[in-house]
Formats: sequence, C-alpha cells, structure tokens
Amino acid sequence: MADMVVTNLTEQKTNGKAMEGVVNRVLLKFKASDFEQCMDVKVKFACSSFLVSPEGKVRRIAGAQEAEPGESCLSKQNPKVRTPTLVKKQEGLPPQAADVGYTLPEGWGSKESSEFVSITPQLKSGESAFTYFDLYRPLPYVSRTQFVLSEGSDAEEFSFDQDMCQTDVDVTISYRQERPLQKGKQPLRRRGRRKPDEVEAAEEEETEVEDDIVTLEYSARVQWVAPFSAVFKPGLKDSHPCGNRHPSNNIPDPNATSPKNATNPRHHEHESSDIVALHGERVGAKCLLEAVAADDSLVPNIEEIRFENDEGEHPCEFKLLTGKDKSGLLYKGGEGDACRELLPGSKFAFSWTALAEVNETYQQTTTNTSLGVISVGWNPSPLTPPEEYFSSDPSDPISEHGPLPLKTPPTCRYVGPPCYIEKAPFSVQMNRLQSSPKVATPFAISYRIQNLTQHQQALQVSFGESTIADREAQGYMLSGLVNGTVALGAFEIHNLSYTVIATRPGAIQMPQVCVSSDRFGTWVIKETAKDRKELFIVP
Repeated sequence: MADMVVTNLTEQKTNGKAMEGVVNRVLLKFKASDFEQCMDVKVKFACSSFLVSPEGKVRRIAGAQEAEPGESCLSKQNPKVRTPTLVKKQEGLPPQAADVGYTLPEGWGSKESSEFVSITPQLKSGESAFTYFDLYRPLPYVSRTQFVLSEGSDAEEFSFDQDMCQTDVDVTISYRQERPLQKGKQPLRRRGRRKPDEVEAAEEEETEVEDDIVTLEYSARVQWVAPFSAVFKPGLKDSHPCGNRHPSNNIPDPNATSPKNATNPRHHEHESSDIVALHGERVGAKCLLEAVAADDSLVPNIEEIRFENDEGEHPCEFKLLTGKDKSGLLYKGGEGDACRELLPGSKFAFSWTALAEVNETYQQTTTNTSLGVISVGWNPSPLTPPEEYFSSDPSDPISEHGPLPLKTPPTCRYVGPPCYIEKAPFSVQMNRLQSSPKVATPFAISYRIQNLTQHQQALQVSFGESTIADREAQGYMLSGLVNGTVALGAFEIHNLSYTVIATRPGAIQMPQVCVSSDRFGTWVIKETAKDRKELFIVP
C-alpha cells in the first residue's frame, strides 16, 4: 500500500483558484513516509472539466468519444466553451492551435497526458520531492458586464461566460516501494565468537526487504476566475437632452397613468439604460476595475487600457475625445506605478468621453448599443515557491508558480455600458457668456435651439418657480421670456436669451432654465439645482 503523502502547495496560497488568460502552475510536494523508501518515482497527469451554471446545473466537457451513452456533454472542441488544457513550456514556440478549439500562448504547447514522467530515482524515508503541472484556459473574446446583446451577438456564448468552470487534474504516482522486514532471531546452539563473514551472513538472513510496485491516485481541483470585475457608470449628464425620446427624459404627467409618449415606438428592450448618446453630442462614462481573487493571491498588474469601437456594423460610432493618442490609449502603466497592481482592497478607476456619430441607416430610429469596448492589457504577479523547495535540489527547478506572466500580455475586453442612441429632434447650444460681468452692467445669457425635424414645433419655456423677490434676494434681476411658448418652423433656429443685471458682487446662481417639447412630451433643456450656472460678479 502506498504511504506517500501529496500536498498541493499552490492551493495553500490560492485556495484552489486559477486565473483565466494565463498559464497557471500548480506545485505538488511528494513526501515518503517513515516506513518506506520510494524508488523510480514517476507521475502522469490527466484533466477533465465541467461548467456549473448560476442555477447549479452541471455540464461536463468531453470529446465526442468520451461521453457516456445518453449523456449530454459540451464539446471540448467548441471554442466558446474555452476548455482548460494541460500545457508545457516550449521556448521559441510560436502561438499554435490546440485540439480544444483555440490558440495557445507564445512559448507554450500541448502536453500529452498518457505517459509517465520520472520525478526522482530514489526518495528515502521522510524525504520530499516536488513536481508541477501547467494549466491554461483563455479569456472570453469579450465580456459583457450587462446582458445587452447587439445585433449578431450570440446569447449561448454569453451563457458559457456566466457559468463557473472547474477542472479536476488526476495525478497518478507510481513507484517501487521498499519496506524493511525484521525476521525473528533463532536461538544459538553454541556460544562463541564468530568470524566477521559469518556475522554479516547472519544479519542478511535476519533482515529482508519487501519490494512492491505501488500506485497512488491524487486529485487536484481548480476553479477558474476572471482577473478583473468591471463596473461601468454613466458620466456627467448633459442638461441639454435635446428632446430625446428615452423614457428618462419624459415630462411627468400627474394626471396620466402612463408617460405622454408611451405610444411612441421603441426599438430597444432595455429602457432602463443610464447613458443616452445623441448624434453629434458628447457622451461620457466611468469604469471601476477590481481584482476578482486578490485575497487568494491572484493579483493582476495593468499594462494598458484602450477604448475601441465594437467590431462589425453598429448603429453608432464613437470618436474618443480624451485619449492619450489616436490609437485609443487611455492609460499606460509604467515601472514603479503603484496604481497598476490591484492588491486586496484596491480599485482602479478611469473615465473617458467620446463623440457619438449615428450611422445614416439609424438616424430615423432609436436603438440600443454599447458605449464601445474597453480593452485591458495585463499580466499577473506570480508566486514564489517555499524555501523547502529550493533546499530539495529539484531536478527541474522553477522560480515561480501560480499564475505565470506571458511574453505577450493577455487582454480583457469589456463591452461598454448599455447606451441608448438617437438623432434627437432638436439641437441645443449655450452661447458664450461674458467673461467678467460687472455689478449694475447688463449682460446676456442665451441658448441656440434648432428644430431638426420637418414639423412645426411648440416649445414651453420656464425659468423655475422663483419670484422676482427671490431673484433680487439672490443678487440679480432678469428680463426676457421667463414663462411662455416659442414656435419653431421646420429646421428653424431660435436664440432663447435673457438679460441679467447683477445687484451685488461675488458669486450668484442663475435660475434653472427648462424648455420642453409639446409634440414629444420630452425635455429640450432641463437644468436641475446641480446644473444652475454660478457666476462671479466683479464690483
């Protein structure tokens, strides 16, 4: 019976987790018991994987010849499944296709799991030897943080990415076991001194060695995790919604059981989208990256972050306005940059602004898409083997285990937040303010509003509910169309302006300007208390 003890040293650090997108090295320790010597120690590895859905449904990943009769398995050759596989280091090997439907990283090849590999010729009682195996599972081509599928997207592929993947690595250890057996001593018939050669012969007769070929089975389970989690949030909302017909821009009607424009057609399913992109307008978003398993010693280092437009034909193209260069670079990690390493408890936040350009095909409709794609290039921080490993003088020494950095950093691609797009019926632009308004000197504040439709439009103008006395108390007086209606013909431009006279120096807040469309029942200009313009008046 095999008495060898196997310890998974990597699991002690990572809690049995592995990072997708890089090669993960699992370091094993073999220790002979105090009552055996292990000769000609050999080992072989074989792996099998399965997916577990959020509902708990288990689906095994297997080849066509490996499935049991009547068993419904996922094909390991399906690239959407991203079947984990055993790999081995091969310096200089270019990226090559594996038999599991995807390409392996540069410098890594497939590992045969059917043959034994020698570990050590002899392992004395109580001594230890070490070996390892390498596993790889690629990242999904793109990750969707919200379930918003653009035209041509594959819902099945998304479901695979939502499932948890686990891999069982079966480790088979074979060795020749030697156990000393002591025979009972026979009483001597005569006493006297023996010759030395007679003593040695007697000892050999009294001690025998039990010699058996034994096999030990050990299983190492690995749970695959993504390097990052990404949370997207909308940027600053524009106070000029331009009459767009997104539900969040509807004018509330307390006397109606449904919004005014509930009968308007909707060509999107996710009316709760937080980001509205209008043709020719700026749109911004924020992203928060956090390491998924930093507490389990799986720490990623960010190399760079880029903004991209999603591949294929889409209803809207986004032109990056806040990048470091024309390639869409948002961040480049440098040596000594502490922000790039996502240790436990740390997060990495960034934002970007883009110009929305709706394709002509979609300019007469409303639809949903995503706000581009965020690509994060990264590499992991590997683990250092324990001191006992280096003192054992291993035959195949390694300096790292756990997640291993690759020559070409892997890339996580995240679909941006869901985005409602439309060519709005109006355009609004605030005209330039006077740089240094003075006390008792009139100055103008005006908005350029253009009707972009072929229809006659009626706009309702309101300057909030403040009275003349309230305005005087706040330090200004104004004249102009404070409450009333403005009529706009097809494609007509109107300058909505009012004149202000400041009555005291210092900071004063202008009134909230609200303009709505009667035809669409939506806001054209909607200033809230946070959007009120604050001016500094010079004496």
